[in-house]
Amino acid sequence: MASSVIISSPQNKAFFMAVTISLIPFVKLPEVFSSLMTSPALLGKGLALGLVSTFFPFVSYTLGLRQMEAGKASVLAFAEPMVAAVAGIVVFGEMLRVENVLGILLIFTALVVLNSRKIKR
Repeated sequence: MASSVIISSPQNKAFFMAVTISLIPFVKLPEVFSSLMTSPALLGKGLALGLVSTFFPFVSYTLGLRQMEAGKASVLAFAEPMVAAVAGIVVFGEMLRVENVLGILLIFTALVVLNSRKIKR
């Protein structure tokens, strides 16, 4: 499986271990364990959240890098906050504020400028 190849690289293992260890001070372990004991369903929800929001995007991005140039991938990754803002508004019903509109317009403008420079070359 491709995901096992990606995760098995020493650099990725070191990265995930470093991030995990660096986050431990911010976790209230006694509260986490007591919550899991009273509601075991939270463990499944937490694992699902971790897979959907961290593991699958990382694997998808890494697999995508194999299929396209790094420059194109970085431009597409630049659009991620814009897509997240629009998804928050459309899917989760977040309020559309002036800051959101300005941010979306700035990112969209930057994407257009970056792509127009590549076309002119």
